Amino acid sequence: MPESGRKPMETTIARNVETNRRLVEAFNRGGLEEALEYFAEDVEVYDPDLPGELRGRDAMVGTIGEVVRAFKSITVKRLDMYPVGDRIVSLIHTVSRGEGRRGEVEIDFHDAHVATFRDGLVSYWRIYGDYREAFSDVGLDPDHPGEPYPEVERS
Repeated sequence: MPESGRKPMETTIARNVETNRRLVEAFNRGGLEEALEYFAEDVEVYDPDLPGELRGRDAMVGTIGEVVRAFKSITVKRLDMYPVGDRIVSLIHTVSRGEGRRGEVEIDFHDAHVATFRDGLVSYWRIYGDYREAFSDVGLDPDHPGEPYPEVERS
């Protein structure tokens, strides 16, 4: 057992949870570009609202960055994480602000993301509109997924 007294999988889960938190903090500070260091060079991204699967950091930044830049600001306000092996289901509340035809617009998003980690970095990132599907995909009961890691509220 490692010196910390944790089993190897517990240590890996704790590291992945911390990486996920830092990724969100970096995103809130400076957008997707600020969070790039937390993604593997060959990351694969799937978002059902985008055409196909994106492969590599450049493709991710090019496509998702375009969506992010459409808003004046995007802030993750709440992050609940459910780690399962090398994956984390994140229930995310995001507030996006931008300009519309009638002035400033604020949009609240509540969605789920599943990040798969390899060597401490996100190697696969999938976005879900339905949290139940995200829980099912990682083998958790959508009605009783367990308790999340302590919630992180963002101001």
